[in-house]
Amino acid sequence: MTDHVITRLSGALAVAAGLTVALAAYLQSLEPVGCIGDGCDGHAMRDTPTSVTLLLGVGGVLLVASVLGLGLILHRRDRLGRLGVVACGLLVAGAAVLAAGGAFAVLFPEPSEDAMPGFVIPGIGAIAIGLFLLAVAVFRAHILPTWSVALVAVGVVVMVFVNEQTSRVLLAIPFCLAWALAGLLLLRATPDDAPIASS
Repeated sequence: MTDHVITRLSGALAVAAGLTVALAAYLQSLEPVGCIGDGCDGHAMRDTPTSVTLLLGVGGVLLVASVLGLGLILHRRDRLGRLGVVACGLLVAGAAVLAAGGAFAVLFPEPSEDAMPGFVIPGIGAIAIGLFLLAVAVFRAHILPTWSVALVAVGVVVMVFVNEQTSRVLLAIPFCLAWALAGLLLLRATPDDAPIASS
Protein backbone atom coordinates (compact mmCIF):
# COMPACT_ATOMS: atom_id res chain seq x y z
CA MET A 1 0.00 0.00 0.00
CA THR A 2 1.51 3.33 -1.07
CA ASP A 3 1.83 6.40 1.11
CA HIS A 4 -0.70 8.15 -1.10
CA VAL A 5 -3.34 5.47 -0.52
CA ILE A 6 -2.71 5.46 3.24
CA THR A 7 -2.90 9.26 3.31
CA ARG A 8 -6.20 9.36 1.43
CA LEU A 9 -7.69 6.56 3.53
CA SER A 10 -6.65 8.31 6.75
CA GLY A 11 -8.16 11.51 5.41
CA ALA A 12 -11.48 9.84 4.63
CA LEU A 13 -11.57 8.30 8.11
CA ALA A 14 -10.79 11.68 9.70
CA VAL A 15 -13.58 13.42 7.77
CA ALA A 16 -16.06 10.73 8.74
CA ALA A 17 -14.92 10.78 12.39
CA GLY A 18 -15.16 14.56 12.71
CA LEU A 19 -18.61 14.83 11.15
CA THR A 20 -19.98 11.84 13.09
CA VAL A 21 -18.88 13.10 16.50
CA ALA A 22 -20.01 16.66 15.66
CA LEU A 23 -23.48 15.32 14.83
CA ALA A 24 -23.52 13.38 18.11
CA ALA A 25 -22.63 16.52 20.07
CA TYR A 26 -25.34 18.51 18.32
CA LEU A 27 -28.01 15.86 18.96
CA GLN A 28 -26.96 15.64 22.62
CA SER A 29 -27.34 19.42 22.96
CA LEU A 30 -31.01 19.11 21.95
CA GLU A 31 -31.78 17.07 25.07
CA PRO A 32 -33.10 18.82 28.23
CA VAL A 33 -30.28 20.42 30.23
CA GLY A 34 -28.94 18.19 32.98
CA CYS A 35 -26.89 18.96 36.07
CA ILE A 36 -23.32 19.04 37.34
CA GLY A 37 -22.02 18.00 40.77
CA ASP A 38 -23.99 19.41 43.71
CA GLY A 39 -26.54 20.83 41.30
CA CYS A 40 -27.84 17.30 40.75
CA ASP A 41 -29.69 17.30 44.08
CA GLY A 42 -33.32 17.18 43.04
CA HIS A 43 -32.45 17.69 39.37
CA ALA A 44 -32.35 14.92 36.80
CA MET A 45 -29.21 14.34 34.76
CA ARG A 46 -29.44 14.71 31.00
CA ASP A 47 -30.10 11.43 29.23
CA THR A 48 -27.98 10.32 26.31
CA PRO A 49 -30.15 9.01 23.45
CA THR A 50 -29.25 5.67 21.91
CA SER A 51 -28.59 7.43 18.61
CA VAL A 52 -25.95 9.64 20.27
CA THR A 53 -24.34 6.64 21.94
CA LEU A 54 -24.14 4.82 18.61
CA LEU A 55 -22.77 7.89 16.82
CA LEU A 56 -20.13 8.37 19.51
CA GLY A 57 -19.17 4.71 19.28
CA VAL A 58 -18.81 4.81 15.51
CA GLY A 59 -17.09 8.21 15.64
CA GLY A 60 -14.67 6.99 18.28
CA VAL A 61 -13.67 3.98 16.18
CA LEU A 62 -13.23 6.19 13.12
CA LEU A 63 -11.17 8.68 15.14
CA VAL A 64 -8.85 5.97 16.45
CA ALA A 65 -8.50 4.52 12.94
CA SER A 66 -7.64 7.93 11.46
CA VAL A 67 -5.11 8.55 14.25
CA LEU A 68 -3.46 5.20 13.62
CA GLY A 69 -3.39 6.09 9.92
CA LEU A 70 -1.57 9.32 10.71
CA GLY A 71 0.78 7.38 12.95
CA LEU A 72 1.50 4.98 10.08
CA ILE A 73 2.19 7.90 7.73
CA LEU A 74 4.63 9.38 10.26
CA HIS A 75 6.27 5.98 10.73
CA ARG A 76 6.72 5.39 6.99
CA ARG A 77 8.38 8.80 6.70
CA ASP A 78 10.57 8.08 9.74
CA ARG A 79 8.99 11.02 11.56
CA LEU A 80 6.92 9.19 14.20
CA GLY A 81 9.51 9.44 16.97
CA ARG A 82 8.93 8.89 20.65
CA LEU A 83 6.40 11.73 20.76
CA GLY A 84 4.23 10.12 18.09
CA VAL A 85 4.38 6.72 19.80
CA VAL A 86 3.30 8.27 23.12
CA ALA A 87 0.50 10.19 21.37
CA CYS A 88 -0.90 7.09 19.66
CA GLY A 89 -0.60 5.09 22.87
CA LEU A 90 -2.51 7.71 24.86
CA LEU A 91 -5.24 7.89 22.23
CA VAL A 92 -5.76 4.14 22.12
CA ALA A 93 -5.66 3.92 25.93
CA GLY A 94 -8.15 6.78 26.30
CA ALA A 95 -10.54 5.20 23.80
CA ALA A 96 -10.24 1.86 25.63
CA VAL A 97 -11.07 3.49 28.98
CA LEU A 98 -14.14 5.21 27.51
CA ALA A 99 -15.24 1.94 25.88
CA ALA A 100 -14.83 0.16 29.21
CA GLY A 101 -16.95 2.87 30.85
CA GLY A 102 -19.66 2.41 28.24
CA ALA A 103 -19.66 -1.36 28.78
CA PHE A 104 -19.80 -0.86 32.56
CA ALA A 105 -22.79 1.47 32.20
CA VAL A 106 -24.64 -1.14 30.13
CA LEU A 107 -23.82 -4.07 32.43
CA PHE A 108 -24.28 -2.23 35.74
CA PRO A 109 -26.75 0.63 35.15
CA GLU A 110 -27.44 1.33 38.84
CA PRO A 111 -23.91 2.11 40.13
CA SER A 112 -22.67 3.45 36.79
CA GLU A 113 -23.82 7.03 37.51
CA ASP A 114 -21.31 7.40 40.36
CA ALA A 115 -18.59 5.38 38.65
CA MET A 116 -18.66 7.05 35.23
CA PRO A 117 -16.39 10.00 36.16
CA GLY A 118 -13.72 7.40 36.91
CA PHE A 119 -13.88 6.38 33.26
CA VAL A 120 -14.76 9.63 31.52
CA ILE A 121 -12.21 11.96 33.14
CA PRO A 122 -9.08 9.83 32.53
CA GLY A 123 -10.40 8.70 29.14
CA ILE A 124 -11.06 12.20 27.83
CA GLY A 125 -7.84 13.43 29.45
CA ALA A 126 -5.73 10.78 27.73
CA ILE A 127 -7.39 11.47 24.37
CA ALA A 128 -6.95 15.25 24.70
CA ILE A 129 -3.25 14.95 25.59
CA GLY A 130 -2.71 12.34 22.88
CA LEU A 131 -4.35 14.50 20.23
CA PHE A 132 -2.28 17.53 21.25
CA LEU A 133 0.97 15.52 21.11
CA LEU A 134 -0.06 14.07 17.75
CA ALA A 135 -0.69 17.59 16.45
CA VAL A 136 2.85 18.52 17.49
CA ALA A 137 4.26 15.43 15.74
CA VAL A 138 2.29 16.20 12.56
CA PHE A 139 3.43 19.83 12.69
CA ARG A 140 7.07 18.73 12.87
CA ALA A 141 6.61 16.36 9.92
CA HIS A 142 4.85 18.97 7.75
CA ILE A 143 2.14 16.47 6.79
CA LEU A 144 -0.50 19.19 7.08
CA PRO A 145 -0.38 22.99 6.69
CA THR A 146 0.57 24.81 9.87
CA TRP A 147 -2.78 26.60 10.10
CA SER A 148 -4.65 23.28 9.98
CA VAL A 149 -2.54 21.79 12.77
CA ALA A 150 -3.13 24.97 14.80
CA LEU A 151 -6.91 24.62 14.38
CA VAL A 152 -6.76 21.03 15.61
CA ALA A 153 -4.63 22.04 18.61
CA VAL A 154 -7.02 24.86 19.56
CA GLY A 155 -9.94 22.47 19.15
CA VAL A 156 -8.29 20.01 21.53
CA VAL A 157 -7.82 22.73 24.17
CA VAL A 158 -11.45 23.84 23.85
CA MET A 159 -12.66 20.23 24.03
CA VAL A 160 -11.29 19.94 27.57
CA PHE A 161 -14.21 22.12 28.72
CA VAL A 162 -16.89 19.89 27.15
CA ASN A 163 -19.71 18.74 29.41
CA GLU A 164 -22.49 16.61 27.97
CA GLN A 165 -24.95 17.80 30.63
CA THR A 166 -25.09 21.39 29.37
CA SER A 167 -24.70 23.41 26.19
CA ARG A 168 -20.95 23.02 26.69
CA VAL A 169 -21.29 19.73 24.81
CA LEU A 170 -21.18 21.93 21.69
CA LEU A 171 -17.57 22.81 22.54
CA ALA A 172 -16.65 19.46 20.98
CA ILE A 173 -17.69 20.72 17.55
CA PRO A 174 -14.69 23.05 16.88
CA PHE A 175 -12.30 20.11 17.25
CA CYS A 176 -14.55 17.84 15.18
CA LEU A 177 -14.69 20.33 12.31
CA ALA A 178 -10.92 20.99 12.51
CA TRP A 179 -10.28 17.23 12.40
CA ALA A 180 -12.65 16.80 9.44
CA LEU A 181 -10.91 19.69 7.64
CA ALA A 182 -7.52 18.08 8.26
CA GLY A 183 -8.91 14.89 6.77
CA LEU A 184 -10.14 16.79 3.73
CA LEU A 185 -6.64 18.20 3.23
CA LEU A 186 -5.21 14.69 3.40
CA LEU A 187 -7.74 13.57 0.78
CA ARG A 188 -6.46 16.32 -1.51
CA ALA A 189 -2.81 15.37 -0.94
CA THR A 190 -0.57 15.03 -3.99
CA PRO A 191 0.18 11.47 -5.11
CA ASP A 192 3.92 11.68 -4.53
CA ASP A 193 5.53 10.77 -1.24
CA ALA A 194 6.74 14.30 -0.42
CA PRO A 195 5.31 15.95 2.69
CA ILE A 196 2.58 18.51 2.17
CA ALA A 197 3.89 22.07 2.17
CA SER A 198 3.52 23.85 5.50
CA SER A 199 2.71 27.24 4.03
